[in-house]
Amino acid sequence: PENVGRVIVDISVERGTPIKTDTKAVVETLGITGLKYIDLVKSSQDAPPLPPGGEIAEEPSLMTDLSGRATAIALKTEHLLENLVNLTGGSQGKRIEEIITRLDRIMGEIETLVVETRPVVTEVTRALADTSRAAEATLRSVERLVEENRAALHKIVAGLDRVTADLPRQQAALAELLESATETMGAARELLGNERIKGAIEDTARLLHRLNLTVARGQENLDATLLQLNQTTENLRDFSRFLLENPSALFRNIEQEEREFQ
Repeated sequence: PENVGRVIVDISVERGTPIKTDTKAVVETLGITGLKYIDLVKSSQDAPPLPPGGEIAEEPSLMTDLSGRATAIALKTEHLLENLVNLTGGSQGKRIEEIITRLDRIMGEIETLVVETRPVVTEVTRALADTSRAAEATLRSVERLVEENRAALHKIVAGLDRVTADLPRQQAALAELLESATETMGAARELLGNERIKGAIEDTARLLHRLNLTVARGQENLDATLLQLNQTTENLRDFSRFLLENPSALFRNIEQEEREFQ
């Protein structure tokens, strides 16, 4: 009585009808006539029987559930339409139209830019691919050149090493020869005491002295030459090692010379 939206129906069933405590009563509609009837939904096996005078709980029917959902959707749709009308009306509507117009213009400019730059991008991509293939071919040529001349470079370095190692031995032999000649002349000066022989010996000594000076000057030049030769050998060894480890450096130098020539 307190809730007018709720209807309590008293029903009677045949004796032996299995009605349990978890049985549900659903109000269904029959056909297009709209005749209502009550359907008792099957209960579980373990539930206890419902005693006489007990209350069967209701359960919304499918149509009731759908009607409620449709009503809620209609209310939400109506509210959304009202908000949309308020949003697009007056100054807000003009602002939205301006934004849409600007977006259309920006999209048109982007499409035009893409169409205009597509040939340029294609050409640049093709040029980069050609340049990459040419660089790879040149690099392979340089690597092949270094590989083919690797043995010759090693022979040159080995020959320079042998020459450099043999120069000190030749220098020591020359110094030993000069020292032996000086000792021989000193012994001859002691053995021969006459003035004439002494004069000849002194002349010979002066000659040997001048020869020593000449050899000393030549020794300085030889030392300078040996130093330059050692430096050249080291430079050649470093250059050969650099080419063996970095063959692409030769390609960069060739490209730089070609650009300077052009």
